[in-house]
Amino acid sequence: MSNERLKIKAEVNGNNAVVSIVGNISDYKNNSEDFRTSIKSLLEQGVNNLELYINSGGGDCFQANEIANELNKFKGTKTATLGALCASAATYIASKCEVVKAASNTNYMIHKPYAATIGNSEELGSIIKLLQNLEAEYLNVYTKKTGLTVDKLKTMWATDFWMNSTEAKQLGFINEIEGAADVTEDEVQALQAFGYKNLPNIAATIKQQNFTNNKQNNMSQLTIVATALGLATDSAADVILQEVHNLKAAKLAAEKKQSEVETKLKNIETAEATALVDKAVSLGILPEALKANQIKMFTTDFENQKTVMVGLIADAETTHMQAAAQGKIKEIVVGSTAKVLNSSTDTFDYLQKHNVQKLKEIQAKNPELYAKLATDYANGIRHKEIK
Repeated sequence: MSNERLKIKAEVNGNNAVVSIVGNISDYKNNSEDFRTSIKSLLEQGVNNLELYINSGGGDCFQANEIANELNKFKGTKTATLGALCASAATYIASKCEVVKAASNTNYMIHKPYAATIGNSEELGSIIKLLQNLEAEYLNVYTKKTGLTVDKLKTMWATDFWMNSTEAKQLGFINEIEGAADVTEDEVQALQAFGYKNLPNIAATIKQQNFTNNKQNNMSQLTIVATALGLATDSAADVILQEVHNLKAAKLAAEKKQSEVETKLKNIETAEATALVDKAVSLGILPEALKANQIKMFTTDFENQKTVMVGLIADAETTHMQAAAQGKIKEIVVGSTAKVLNSSTDTFDYLQKHNVQKLKEIQAKNPELYAKLATDYANGIRHKEIK
């Protein structure tokens, strides 16, 4: 049995580079580096146009992204022809081509990029940010290819979004549909066994017949699935199904891990937001009553809220230090009689520390007094016990 996950073939036909991508895209074998090596000689010969054949269920989204970057080195027209399956990261590669052709029985699927990883909270947070960047890149490419809005695409790929060739053409993912092919019962079972979500209802048109087109040389759909999985072309149906089930289990595990990472990151951000808001309240930047609302604002735009809050805290701390220094100088010069309330407990710092309820009542019932206390606090007035 073959262990290859991706088969890459590249050759020259006149001024056209003929490149095929068949199988799962991997990050450990037959990846973008191998692809770069395969097309290097074609580029060195000055070939401009690209004829790309894709029959792949996707794979590593980062490697697919780099393969797409390599395809951009062809400065002429890039034309993609799709086999029976173009799903996940393979659709990103196809969408980088100006012209996309599909067979009448091509199955096309998009969904959000996902990754399985391990690490500490900082490392996991970095992976999530990386995936968010990749999602934005996918949406940008799909939007340019189809003309669909970002909101429409986000609604579509909330789960595995499957399309037949006609639907994919209507939505703008492909430009042309070539030929027609019947689908056998074995082929339907193989496609359904992938375990992707929202798989469309595919009915067999005949009991047994080979799939025919000029790219696959009379391969059956079952053989195409075996090839896409990196298995030997003569693999038995139960071997193919087991490999599909393995992929499904790995996909579900990756989705669960990503959910756990996102929850952990959210908890970390909430804790950091709470600490920053507590600091802002202690410095008098925010009233206690607005604390919960301010923490909630962090959930919509954490990085920007953090940047603003850190800046406000830094400015307030600088102001307070300057005010404290000025107060100390005045204390030395005039014996501290002008700025210290020796017996009064109605100072902003004392109330905030010992009687928050009274400070809230002053704020609600006597805004002018509250403003004066806050101004006095900013000017260096602090409570001092009589000794």
